[in-house]
Amino acid sequence: MKKLIIVLSFVLAAIIASAVWTGCKKEEPELEDNQLESNTTATIIGVVIDFEDQQPISGAYVNIIPSGKSANTDSAGYFQFTNLNAQQYTISVQKTGYTNNRKIVSTIAGETVNISISMQKSN
Repeated sequence: MKKLIIVLSFVLAAIIASAVWTGCKKEEPELEDNQLESNTTATIIGVVIDFEDQQPISGAYVNIIPSGKSANTDSAGYFQFTNLNAQQYTISVQKTGYTNNRKIVSTIAGETVNISISMQKSN
């Protein structure tokens, strides 16, 4: 009988220890791929406008240095670069009939930077 009490005591102690250990374990939520990506990369969204009349410029060529990514502005003058490393970039904009322009932008992981770049008509 004494041996049975000792064995049951060990079994009960093991069950309690297991329950305590499981209760202390912090469960980390699983991140989906897009959530992980959005927390470690940055986005730049911008619009290119005419310096004089403040109207959007569509079809402007936008290049981001040093990433090597490029895009053309849409009909509303907008462009977007996603999945960028958090660092400083130079945004270069070109359009026939306009003087080229550049803007330096710093990004932070998990954040979106909104910018506006104006261009002057060339003579």
